[in-house]
Amino acid sequence: MQDLVDKLQQKIKTYKRQIEEAEEIAALNLAKFRKAQQELEEAEERADLAEQAIAKFRAKGRSGSALRGASPAPQRQRPHLRNGRCPWRILPTQVRLGPRIRIRISSAVF
Repeated sequence: MQDLVDKLQQKIKTYKRQIEEAEEIAALNLAKFRKAQQELEEAEERADLAEQAIAKFRAKGRSGSALRGASPAPQRQRPHLRNGRCPWRILPTQVRLGPRIRIRISSAVF
């Protein structure tokens, strides 16, 4: 009878140890999830800010071109333009917003 009691107590100790290990693993997984969730929220905030900046940049470009097109004065040939075209090239560049988020923006190269 005592043998049976000892075996059952050993099983209980084993089960308790397994439960503690499972709780530790669950706590680690929960911490990883919360960290990933926070990083995602921060990345979404950075993306929203970048989208707002791009929208503002595009709005500035549209308002500036609308003002130039509405002027009644005749357009004169500018000496720095060749055949009405700019002498520099527009190259795309990438802006990093976070570990995995990039936005392409054009920049002028002289």
